[in-house]
Amino acid sequence: MSNRGVTLVEIVAVVAILGSLLALSFIYINPVLQLNKIDDAKRKADISQIKSALDTYYNDHSCYPTTLIFGGEWSENGVVYMRKVPQDPNCAGDSSKCYVYKYSGSCPQWNVVFSKLTKPPATGTTCQLSSTCVPSDYSTGSWGCVVSGDTDCAHLTSSSLSSGSDLPGGGTSGNPTPTASGPTATPTPLVCARDYACSGNPSRCNVVPVGTGVYCDPSYYSGILCNGVCQ
Repeated sequence: MSNRGVTLVEIVAVVAILGSLLALSFIYINPVLQLNKIDDAKRKADISQIKSALDTYYNDHSCYPTTLIFGGEWSENGVVYMRKVPQDPNCAGDSSKCYVYKYSGSCPQWNVVFSKLTKPPATGTTCQLSSTCVPSDYSTGSWGCVVSGDTDCAHLTSSSLSSGSDLPGGGTSGNPTPTASGPTATPTPLVCARDYACSGNPSRCNVVPVGTGVYCDPSYYSGILCNGVCQ
C-alpha cells in the first residue's frame, strides 16, 4: 500500500486543467451574449404587450392614441389599459435605446412601436416592415417592431427614430419639437388626448383624474397650442 502524498506538481497540473476547462466553458457560454439575448427577449415581450393594449384601445375608441407615455400608467375614463407602459431600462442613460411610438393623424388608424435591440438575430427578422417602409435612420436587424393597422409608409420614411414618437417630445414629456416654417421655427402644436390636460412649464400632457380635468381650449398655454379635449 503506497502512502505517497500528492505532490505540488500534481496540484498545479490539476488547477491548470480546471482553469482551462473553466475558460473554455466561459467562452462557449459567453454570459454577456446570454444576458443580451435575455434583454432583447424582454424588449420584444414589452412591445408585444404594448401592441395588445393599443389594439384594445382601438376597439374602444376606433382610433389609436396620440399619447403614449412610456413608464407611466395608461388609463382613460376609469379604464386602465396598462398599469405601467414598459420602457427600455437603458433608456434613462441613452435616449437612442428608448421605445418609439409612430403614428399619423389626429385619429390614428395605424401605429408602429419600435425597440432598439442589443444584437441582431442570427436568422429571420424582428420587424415585419419592408425596407421601403421604415424611418430614415432605421437599421435592419438593430430594431424590433410591432405593427397595428395599415401603415402610412410615406409618413414613416419621412420620419426619424431619433426624434422619438410622433407626439412632440417623444411621448414621454410632451415638450414640443420646433419645426421650420419660413425664416423662423414654429412649435409643433401639442395635442392632449382625453383624460390629459396641458400643464406645467414647459407645457406637457399630464394625466388628470376623471372629473377633475378641464377642457383644453384652442388657445396658447405657455406659448404652446393645446387643442386636446380633456375629460
